[in-house]
Amino acid sequence: MKYIFETHFHADFVSGHYELSSKTGATIVYGPTASADFDIHVAKDNEIFKIGNVELKALHTPGHTMESSCFLLLDGDRQHCLFTGDTLFLGEVGRPDLAVKRNEVTKEDLASYLYDSLRNKIMKLNPNVFIYPGHGAGSPCGKKISSGTYCMLGN
Repeated sequence: MKYIFETHFHADFVSGHYELSSKTGATIVYGPTASADFDIHVAKDNEIFKIGNVELKALHTPGHTMESSCFLLLDGDRQHCLFTGDTLFLGEVGRPDLAVKRNEVTKEDLASYLYDSLRNKIMKLNPNVFIYPGHGAGSPCGKKISSGTYCMLGN
């Protein structure tokens, strides 16, 4: 195992990334602006990670949290799928009010960042890209998440 990709810091579940990294030696990857009390690789926006014959491209998509990032799977020149974490769900976007901390960024700031991330990064991708979100229907991270586990961006 080479990498463990985290789309953002999670407050609602334990991902096991630290333990997995300890057991395998894999590098934990977060998006820009991330800071942790353990070893991580802070990916630059548009940084490419080569994994076998494919690549993962980090897309910094702040809005749900400031370090939120999506990871675009590239197969040659083909944009295959996007792992969106809590930036984009099926039929819903991530909530911008959960990561607000006192005297820092406001939910209005996060909503503005999220709008920009969706319009200027995600919606510019090929509409045939498969979307794999971090949560499904029933999650409190989005109020009206549709059922299913994936769909195409154009939907």
